[in-house]
Amino acid sequence: MERYCVDAAASCRAGFLACCVGALLWSAPVTAQSPGGVWGSDYEAAVQQAKSSQRPILVSVTATWCGPCQQLKQLTLNDREILQIAQQKFVAVSIDGDRRSDLVSKFGVTAYPTTFVLNVDGTVKQRWVGFQSASSFRRELERLAPESPESSTLLAASHGTQGTVGGKGSQGQDAAGDQLLPVSAIFPANSSPFEFGGFCLVSLLDDNKLRRGTDVYYAEHKGVRVSFFSAEHRAKFAANPDRYWPVANGNCLVTSRETQENLPGDPRVGVLWKNRLWFFANRDRQRQFIESPQRFANGL
Repeated sequence: MERYCVDAAASCRAGFLACCVGALLWSAPVTAQSPGGVWGSDYEAAVQQAKSSQRPILVSVTATWCGPCQQLKQLTLNDREILQIAQQKFVAVSIDGDRRSDLVSKFGVTAYPTTFVLNVDGTVKQRWVGFQSASSFRRELERLAPESPESSTLLAASHGTQGTVGGKGSQGQDAAGDQLLPVSAIFPANSSPFEFGGFCLVSLLDDNKLRRGTDVYYAEHKGVRVSFFSAEHRAKFAANPDRYWPVANGNCLVTSRETQENLPGDPRVGVLWKNRLWFFANRDRQRQFIESPQRFANGL
């Protein structure tokens, strides 16, 4: 997965070297706006609205326990331009797969997240399985949006923003080839055999590279299994595991300090500070930390 350093100005303001070991590849910033204003939760109401407005339905099927689902919501579905397209060109509805097993079965959902576009008659026009970056998903929505006088305006507005990052279509894969794999909707307990999404902690800290480990090189620490990119990386970890272990056991420290909720962080949205790995739940939490690290690190 392509990696970017965090905004240079923000790093200077924070007064420290903050290297993003996460995937900040989305061209449009994540806004503070909740997608709830655009994304409804009542599928039946969305069907009726689609019929009356003659607009296709944009459906996102997720689960609360699914990490890739939360990343899709926070970093893609909440993208400002995607919200604009979804509101003007589609009827958008977000479905909790655990609560609507009937719809999961009806549409043949076998992995989370699954996103699809329905024609007004209820037939599936396009389907995506797994995480989608904002840049590639935006282009897909522009392609699928029904033609209208506003279409060219929306397209021009999108291309007039910061440069988009090339993607590899609708399989949740970005320009560098890393993939945020979907998790099983049928066997959720088997969705991830390794902690931290299977990413190699040693590669993150020592090499500043986001690499997935393999099931050949792994170790157990603090009751969980972690995987490594190579035997050498595993040996480094075994010699000093606490050096590579992320702060707060990988939980998002910003979330826990502000809401008292223990939310797992994502290695792709992380910061290297004081030679430690800090993972965050989303890009907004990461930016909060960069702006005031001492505020959240105090007492550690």
